[in-house]
Amino acid sequence: MIVATDPPPGRPEPRSRTSVRTRVLLGTLAFLAAVVLLVLVTFGPARDREVSNLGDDVFDLGNTTRIAAEIADRGPILFPDVGEGNRPIWVNHLSPSVDTGWVAFSALAPAPPEDCLVELTDDEQQFVACDGRTFPLDGEGLDQFVVEVDGSIVSIDLNFAERDEPILGVDDEDDG
Repeated sequence: MIVATDPPPGRPEPRSRTSVRTRVLLGTLAFLAAVVLLVLVTFGPARDREVSNLGDDVFDLGNTTRIAAEIADRGPILFPDVGEGNRPIWVNHLSPSVDTGWVAFSALAPAPPEDCLVELTDDEQQFVACDGRTFPLDGEGLDQFVVEVDGSIVSIDLNFAERDEPILGVDDEDDG
């Protein structure tokens, strides 16, 4: 009697049912783990769907004396891309004191039309929107940002409107 312990030449070794079941089970578990990970990344608690802050909440302009002198010499400063990248702002200084009179406001006119840039007129006496609307040098009528002077540094709270309280230690009232 001949007992075959090895498979005939050229034929693969038969796999055990346990090996196939284990591989199917491991493959299924890996797939489920990938699905769970995808769901957690997409809808997880670390993501705030109401406010997306890609940049800093506070924009530090720098030294008050230097910035005030630049504005006195060249006029209000346009920062074309602060915060999240879609928020151009104007900064102006309207006081003889470097500690007061700072304003920061959106360089986009209230809609419509959308994305209507507000530019400084040639005589630097007002701002004009793409549709002809005009705004005073303090930006009244445009979205305003909270500005604070702390020591010799002027800072702008870019996301104040999206929070209940300002990050900067200022009141809702304009101090100058």
